[in-house]
Amino acid sequence: MTPGLTVTLGPENPRPTPGTPSRYKLQEASASMTYGTPIARVTDNKAGGSGGAKYMRSDYSRRQAFNADSSKFLMNRRDGYWFLYDAKTLKQDGEALPGLAADCEPIWHQTDPDILWYLPNNGWGAKLHELNVKTRTLVKTIDLLPRLKAIWPTANNMWSKSEGSPSLDGRYWCWLVQDSSFKILGIITYDRQEDRILGHINTDVMPDHTSMSPSGKWATVSWAYNRPLGTRSYSRNLTDPHPASPDGQSWIKVHHASEHSDLGLLANGEDVYVSVDYDSPGGQLRYTSLATGQLVDLMPLYDESTGTAYHVSCRCWKVPGYAVVSTYDEYHNDNRSLNLRASPRLKWFHRKVLVLELKPGGRKWVLAWADSDRRDAWAPGNHNYWAEPQATVNNDLTRILFNSTMASEDYLDVETYMLALPPATFPK
Repeated sequence: MTPGLTVTLGPENPRPTPGTPSRYKLQEASASMTYGTPIARVTDNKAGGSGGAKYMRSDYSRRQAFNADSSKFLMNRRDGYWFLYDAKTLKQDGEALPGLAADCEPIWHQTDPDILWYLPNNGWGAKLHELNVKTRTLVKTIDLLPRLKAIWPTANNMWSKSEGSPSLDGRYWCWLVQDSSFKILGIITYDRQEDRILGHINTDVMPDHTSMSPSGKWATVSWAYNRPLGTRSYSRNLTDPHPASPDGQSWIKVHHASEHSDLGLLANGEDVYVSVDYDSPGGQLRYTSLATGQLVDLMPLYDESTGTAYHVSCRCWKVPGYAVVSTYDEYHNDNRSLNLRASPRLKWFHRKVLVLELKPGGRKWVLAWADSDRRDAWAPGNHNYWAEPQATVNNDLTRILFNSTMASEDYLDVETYMLALPPATFPK
């Protein structure tokens, strides 16, 4: 670990009690409660919202918010528009990015900090756009619709359902394809470098999302609420036999469900799927090799009749072998709507931003209290989603964005925060 920053190793015993909630300083670093990790508040939603301004928020744990050199990051406004922020000043950089709206799946180029790829909202029209965010002009558009219609005549939409990413070099992509009524038709993989569709499969069951693994070797398709299908690791072209399939199928199952997850890299460069298996003893957070199907348990999320929701971000591809996990929505089985923040039933990993080492017996470090109240009983409908922390990490594990109400039960009190870590705090 880097001198000058003490990172708390978990599990903590005794478990600290969260102190008086703090919204921290706006765009100015201070020490985070209990753990001392430098933290700054990015947004001023509470003040701005009362004056009629639209709320800003970091989008999602699987979204690579930071560009290639971590000089800029993406934020999403509640009306669906996307904005750049300066990673040093934490201030908004210009007006809304042109062309980007709602579920347009913005993806940063892995080496050019000025290039962003995106799709039309919900993949409508099946075009992959390349935007220069510095000049705010389109560099290139790839229209895949004619080729999709040659496979499925009614094809209209092409996207990952907003949770997928290409390979780290931006070459290989995996998308689901729908008609104009959003009926699922099938899955494709695409080689951007050679501008060709590598393969396709038909399906009449809508996946939760699709993605390509970081190395580009495996396409993943994740079906929610469908145990026979579950989450699968496919060969790159969706048809070649998967080397770990015992009966020569093009896929292996890596999970029987579609939980919150991310695709990451082990220290040796192996692609893995990181998620929780709630059906396992203790509700194990684990990783599964996309190449072999091997399972490795990391930590249980059930503890003494409690449970917690979580999100995973493995976007730290320059420092492979780690995952950032943010937990929220903790409960005890005696009363699932009870707030555990001030209860002795609160566990050491509840309401936290954690770093997990992706290896058997891997270490766990606590960086900060996420401290976001997100309960169905307190926020009707889907509004509670807005308050989930959904921490996301930059490529060298020196910056983490997360959202929090800081213990407020009003989801409209959500702000976005940034944690700062010295380089090589978590070594390669």
